[in-house]
Amino acid sequence: MKKQITLLLSLALFLGCKQETRTEIIETVSTNTIAPISPELMETGIIYEANIRQYSQKAHLMRLRKTFHS
Repeated sequence: MKKQITLLLSLALFLGCKQETRTEIIETVSTNTIAPISPELMETGIIYEANIRQYSQKAHLMRLRKTFHS
């Protein structure tokens, strides 16, 4: 009985594993370089601080972004 169960499980495993051909899609991502921060920019730059939960219940950054880009 054990041999039959082992044979059935082995057969199911063998038939269940099939060869799939996979094609990989390679995307090229362009990166923008950011100019180095100059001492002048450090003197005159503005730093924003925001309470994200004030803009949405789930604290999503996209809601905050929409507010500033409107």
